Amino acid sequence: MLAVIQNIQNTISDIQENIDAILKDQEHIQLEIENDPKFNELFLAKGQENDNSNAIIAHETKNPTIDKKSDILSKDQEYITQIEVLRSLQLIARLIEEFEKCLAKWSFEDAYVKLQQMCEKHKTLWQSFPLQLSLQLQKSLTSKLDELHLDFLEKLVKVYKFFFQTNEDKNELVLNVVSEDGNVSLKDVHTFVVSSLLEHKNIENVTKENSTLFIDTWFIDSIVDSNSVMEHCLSLMNGVAIKYIKLNNIIDRYIKYVLFHNSVCLSITKNSGLCWSVETSTLSSNEKVPFERQVENMQNVAALYDFLMVQNQEYYNFSKLSQTLVKQFENFIKLNVKPLWNKETNFKKEIIKIVEKSETLSRSNLLNILLDRSGNTYNSIIMDKLIREGFVELRNLFSDTTVLEKTRFVSLPRKVNDEAYLENSNEEISVKKIESQKSDISESELDDGWGWEDDVLEDNNDQSFEADTTIREDSVELPHKSNQMTLPEKSATTTKKTKNTDWADSLNEEELEADDGWNVDDDMLSLNDNKSSHEPAHKNTGTGKDSEYGDETDAWSINESLNLDDDAEMQKSESKKSDDKDVLETKGKVAHDEFHVSEATFKFLECWKLLNTRIANELPSCNSSEINKEYRLNLLLTSYYAMCTSQYDGDWTKYVNDIEYLKFEFSHNKDFQESAVSNISQLFHLSNNLVDNKMQMIEKRLYSLTFLQLKIIKNHESMGDPDWSVTFDELLPFLSSIFHNQILHVGVLEKKIQMVLEMTAFFYEKCIIKPVSEWNVISEIASENISELIQLISQNLDDILLNFFTQESVSKPHRQQFMNLRERVTLVAKVLTARLKDIMEMFYNGDFYLFETNEIVNWLVLLFADTRKRSDCIEEIKAIRAEAESEQS
Repeated sequence: MLAVIQNIQNTISDIQENIDAILKDQEHIQLEIENDPKFNELFLAKGQENDNSNAIIAHETKNPTIDKKSDILSKDQEYITQIEVLRSLQLIARLIEEFEKCLAKWSFEDAYVKLQQMCEKHKTLWQSFPLQLSLQLQKSLTSKLDELHLDFLEKLVKVYKFFFQTNEDKNELVLNVVSEDGNVSLKDVHTFVVSSLLEHKNIENVTKENSTLFIDTWFIDSIVDSNSVMEHCLSLMNGVAIKYIKLNNIIDRYIKYVLFHNSVCLSITKNSGLCWSVETSTLSSNEKVPFERQVENMQNVAALYDFLMVQNQEYYNFSKLSQTLVKQFENFIKLNVKPLWNKETNFKKEIIKIVEKSETLSRSNLLNILLDRSGNTYNSIIMDKLIREGFVELRNLFSDTTVLEKTRFVSLPRKVNDEAYLENSNEEISVKKIESQKSDISESELDDGWGWEDDVLEDNNDQSFEADTTIREDSVELPHKSNQMTLPEKSATTTKKTKNTDWADSLNEEELEADDGWNVDDDMLSLNDNKSSHEPAHKNTGTGKDSEYGDETDAWSINESLNLDDDAEMQKSESKKSDDKDVLETKGKVAHDEFHVSEATFKFLECWKLLNTRIANELPSCNSSEINKEYRLNLLLTSYYAMCTSQYDGDWTKYVNDIEYLKFEFSHNKDFQESAVSNISQLFHLSNNLVDNKMQMIEKRLYSLTFLQLKIIKNHESMGDPDWSVTFDELLPFLSSIFHNQILHVGVLEKKIQMVLEMTAFFYEKCIIKPVSEWNVISEIASENISELIQLISQNLDDILLNFFTQESVSKPHRQQFMNLRERVTLVAKVLTARLKDIMEMFYNGDFYLFETNEIVNWLVLLFADTRKRSDCIEEIKAIRAEAESEQS
């Protein structure tokens, strides 16, 4: 390539010399032109142009002299163009030579300018004379320019390696940072790279994998021929930005490593103002650097850091490098707070001097930490240190992958406080003592799917029916308060949850369609809880004052009547109430809840005890509010909760059992009650939210499946037997799964009963009774199908839950709550297929003692046409209920 350019240059020089020699003798040139007969003849012909233009044209056309002149002019233009091309090539060749000289002298800014000029000249040449350049010449020229780009970056990397000389082996790390060499300084190179080459790009997020940040810079954009060269150049630019501008390698290997490695000594020496040498010699594994030497390490690191920042001031304006050093120093102070605050040493004063001397550190908050005289900073740092240690221990708790599989069998005592129903009479209220016994069913049988024998099931069913019969005999006439459904009150937490998440009441048809993909007609299954005429009042005695039909509220609203969330709170509240009135005498005995608790829970207790010991020893007289102890502990508990949610892998009932055991320990174990970390309510609160969310997901699934089956029944009113696949293939198996595999595995009996009753009440009331009661009208075929659906579901739940509630370990009030729920849904199934006469007979027999007046009226309106007979029945029902209410008042 250079030889071709040299030949072109020689030819241009010869032509230039000949032209200059001819043009020097102007008189000779003029004389030759005047004596030229061809010129005179042409001149005279042009003088006659206006008179005889056609003749002149013909003369010119036929004149061979004119043709020769045109050829000469054409050739002259070609020579001029060729000369211009050759001059441009000559300029490019000269720029290449200058570029290489600049690179050799490490003058990168000048070399960068020469490269820009070359690329611009090449672009102009190619656009102006595309036909004068052969394809081979064009290819050679573009390849040469692309190679110059690569040479530029390779030289830059080589120079940076000179400025940052590293040597690493197993025993020693050496870093020599050269500030300048001759007329070239590291600072000048940094300034050029950041401002010109990288064009002030924000390189904080640059990684080895992300090489596209610089693709729109001029340097990369001017590479036009080779994709491989472009990729290589991008890689080199990335490396320069990461290693020499961000200084990642130096920060990781020589700043963080030195500050936090207990067996490293660091020294810095300055050689003639040009070279900084940092050597770190690793000691034996058993030997640690004295704290005095660690302080010296910090001083040397600060000096090295300030030196590096001076060399990189252009990048410093938008770099996170300063924050890195400040953060590392802050961590060092926190990890070594005890020796620094030791009054017998001067380490703290030395660190203050280091911070004050460093421009970067002096602008930070480190001086405020070091000069605090109140002691709160020291206490806060100690508390942070203890919390950090506790977090590491809790995280390591799950390093054993079998920690959740290993379990211990625990037996927690519980007080049996089984009160008899309060009779609605003028007699003194009394409380029966119910003997509590352990269930005959072992936990292994529960895991096997409730291994009840058929004869046991039959006996229990007989008992349940006898109880049912007894209830009916006690209330043959009108319902009394003694027959109302007694349900525990919800705790504040659960009540709040219910109000905020009672999605079944507030879900309208469009939302349900969007969520479940169903299009619900207005006259079918209304899901809006608008407190319409179909909603009974808050009590379910049937003796409350009834207003006009349509003004009642739902007696079976989950929000207000079925408060099943916290039986323990209910018992406490009831006990307090009875003490105030001196009418209730509580008698009970101790039973036991027996279940398995994972090994993780016991390790958590060990970690918590250790944390309590550390806080008591290191912060014995510290005010908790000054160090935000509760806030820090809550953060630690939240972190542990987050670990549990990922580690328990969906087995939320195992997590519930573990949390229930923790509740017992922290409420009964004096070691925790009197400790500095006795309050772990944050963990219990988060765990309750987890259980609430799980229950809501189950409820939503139950509601969706039941709604779908009811929709199918509605759509098949005129077609006979509907499709029951949703019930048999999805709903019933899902019911069995949530009770057998989840809820019934909860170990604490009160918690288990609460969850079972809440889920059963929601399913019967919100998923079946309430949606059906809100239909505009129920046809005879639909009534039969809905009744069959209720019977299928009721029988399925009886198979699952009846044995559980007939155990002696279940208290009579809880057992009666389940029976009342079962009674209500069973009676609805009967009403759907009964005649009006049969319904009135059931009313006279007191079968509707669990229903409000407006509920009974609503079923009559839904099932029977508007006739005089129906109206008379409705009036009679209202009159009897009103009379009963007046008698009781």
